[in-house]
Amino acid sequence: MAKHAILSSMSQLFIFGLGYTAIRIADRLKQTSWRVFGTTRTAEKIPRLQRHGVEAVLYPSSQPFEQLQGHVWATHILSTIPPDTEND
Repeated sequence: MAKHAILSSMSQLFIFGLGYTAIRIADRLKQTSWRVFGTTRTAEKIPRLQRHGVEAVLYPSSQPFEQLQGHVWATHILSTIPPDTEND
């Protein structure tokens, strides 16, 4: 079976903003065999996210959304990014 066929049969959540609340959601979903991946604004958070079994993509808010093409392939999408002073 092709890799993309295997992935398409699995529930996958892409989270914009892997913060406190999103990690709690990811932990719950990982227990039920979901693939969870998403964005973080700082590279320092990536190891902690990986320990939770989450695939993290570095995405500073100053980058255009198009930079994420190829990463956002999911059956579900959640946004938990808080507004900031520059890019509400």
